[in-house]
Amino acid sequence: MIRVVIIDDEPIIIRSIQRLFSESDSDFAVVGSATNGEEGYQLIKRLQPDMACIDISMPILDGIQMAERLREEQDTTPLVIISGYSEFEKAKKAVQLQVLDYLVKPLDKSSFNVFLNNIKPKLLVAQHTRKQQCFEEMLSVSEKTLSPTNTPLLVASICFGSYHFSRSNLFECSLDFPNQLELEEILRPLLSSQEFFVVPGRYHNEYLLVIEDAKESPSTVFPALYRRLLERAGAVPTTLVYYPELLDSAQLRMYEQRLSQALYGLSIFGRSSLFSHDATPENIDIQSEFHEEFSLLQHTKQRLGESKQLIESILKRCEERSLSQRYLLSLIRMVFTTLSYPEHSIDLTMMLDIAFGNSVSYETLQKQLFELLEQGYTQRGELEGYDNQGLMIQMKTYLECHYSERIRIQDLAESFGFNYSYLCILFKKYIGESPNEYLIRCRIHEAKALLLRLETMNIKAIAASVGYEDSYYFSRIFRKHTGMTPSEFRKHHMLETT
Repeated sequence: MIRVVIIDDEPIIIRSIQRLFSESDSDFAVVGSATNGEEGYQLIKRLQPDMACIDISMPILDGIQMAERLREEQDTTPLVIISGYSEFEKAKKAVQLQVLDYLVKPLDKSSFNVFLNNIKPKLLVAQHTRKQQCFEEMLSVSEKTLSPTNTPLLVASICFGSYHFSRSNLFECSLDFPNQLELEEILRPLLSSQEFFVVPGRYHNEYLLVIEDAKESPSTVFPALYRRLLERAGAVPTTLVYYPELLDSAQLRMYEQRLSQALYGLSIFGRSSLFSHDATPENIDIQSEFHEEFSLLQHTKQRLGESKQLIESILKRCEERSLSQRYLLSLIRMVFTTLSYPEHSIDLTMMLDIAFGNSVSYETLQKQLFELLEQGYTQRGELEGYDNQGLMIQMKTYLECHYSERIRIQDLAESFGFNYSYLCILFKKYIGESPNEYLIRCRIHEAKALLLRLETMNIKAIAASVGYEDSYYFSRIFRKHTGMTPSEFRKHHMLETT
């Protein structure tokens, strides 16, 4: 349903437009009207309609003044200007205010149908985008209580690869899993008859799937979607946790938090899994179950080869047992702590979480852990004059000079002779933020300059020039760091300078 408000100082015009909507397309519903600009402005702010038809000449606030006020507040409500033939020149000013279309009085059914056919596809896209943004805001702002829809929802969390326990932006995972647009395309064939939203989750490999107007039960739709995801995910383990009942959209943030807790308790490392939210997590005593291994660790911690063999044995037992990730990570933390590694002021918990985040199997995890272990033994025997800080400054300079290229921090770590996880921690220690955070900051800084300096350069070209092949992902990162999309940033600063 496309919700419309009409603002015109002539009640007869309001009734005429209402009648035209009701007779022409049942997908449109007039949900409110006002007879002056100030009341109309308040109506738009209160109802947040999908479209507002506003007369160009009204008391208190005219249509242009009301549009200017809305746009200055970053209100993106699609606006249609109502004007007479004699007011057309004045109405053209509305082009600068991102007006969707015009209605010219007197109105007739034939021209109104042409008008609807022209704007309806645009409104449906805008409606979806505004709901998407509203869902994202509800999850990102701690006390947001918006309710973008009264329709009950089906909700699920999707996690590609490992669940991330330390909520930081220390690294950007290099695993190949779908981005937001790809995920929408993967799911669309199974959800073509209903509106759905893919909302970025708390971390880059997590998404919240929100479905309106569900045609099937959760126990039917989510297993089908899960099978579809496995076809695309390939070697990357995929976990889907869903609510088994319809939910109220006003409490979306609470549901998302509960799903995240379910991912924490249920995710099985290295294996794709489908769970209902009410599944019961396992409960084990790691100290008791691996008592023999911990006893052996005390005697092997000074010998690299024996430590590796014991870690390999522990990982093999965990894989055979299909141990959940939270227990596996806790176990590995205890192992490395017992090995007294590392003997530096480095965040071991964070480093191990990075190792997990870049591993899709026990084989790749074992490789990451062995590299960390070797790095620790190397650092213990290094010369006193070894300049970690100098190396990190060199890497910082490299990122400043090469931000426009496709940079994989993992490759950079290898060229500097560091394990990737260890490098991220060292860089943060000496530079104050992770390599990935610093790279993003360099790219956003240059993107801002290009947006303002080259006004005709499109967003896709700007994204490519600062190192992002995916312009949608670039826009998402830009909005996360500036509070505005690239287009909004450009328009906002253009308005400030005019």
